[in-house]
Amino acid sequence: MLAMNELQSNIILAGELPHAEVLNTMQRSKIFLHPSSYEGFGIVCIEALGTGCHVISFCKPMKQDIEQWHICDTPKKMMEQTLNILQNPTASYKSIIPFDLKNSVEKMIQLLGK
Repeated sequence: MLAMNELQSNIILAGELPHAEVLNTMQRSKIFLHPSSYEGFGIVCIEALGTGCHVISFCKPMKQDIEQWHICDTPKKMMEQTLNILQNPTASYKSIIPFDLKNSVEKMIQLLGK
């Protein structure tokens, strides 16, 4: 499939990698494609955002939108979104940290304090 679409120089199917190597690979990537139809809020998506990737998935993890996280409802729309990002010369690939530890702790204290 990769050779048929001339993608072998763009896509590597690496198999299982140590966590540090996964993060290093994400830092060199533009898109993290998360095609799970049931897992919405995997920590791997948050890690990908933190390394500057755009995340494309089927499941919306939160009620609010998260910058650089794109939700698609079909594989075709996922492919179109991927192409839109890659072909956009002004696309931003900045580190996004939607939830930091301090903010999370404050929200837990508020929740438990009520």
